[in-house]
Amino acid sequence: MLRPRHTFESVVRELVEGLETGTIELRAEPEEEPAARDKRFTLVVEGVDPDALIRTWSDLCQLGEKPSADDFRTVYPMMTTMQGNRFRFRGGDPEITRNNLERLLQRRLGRSALHVRIDQNERTEG
Repeated sequence: MLRPRHTFESVVRELVEGLETGTIELRAEPEEEPAARDKRFTLVVEGVDPDALIRTWSDLCQLGEKPSADDFRTVYPMMTTMQGNRFRFRGGDPEITRNNLERLLQRRLGRSALHVRIDQNERTEG
């Protein structure tokens, strides 16, 4: 669970001190890795027929009675496009996303030979 950067008490204390000294300044703490979520990257799925991959991904995107798999819910929000065996993402951690996508597709397709790799030629800044 994420903890708030400022507690209610700390904000009130800073406001009171600011009023007493005539300076009020609240600053958010800098993020540890702001660039990590802004990087675009591409994941390439190998070891599966592209048509089967497209059908499988389309099925995963459909609303159904069962809730989506956790791996799907972690991969989908940052995905922008899919072309053949290439999945493009607008941010997130490439390695975690790669692991989640690989696990999701292996379970769904039942193919342990399936492999997902990060396309190093496609990584770009936001």
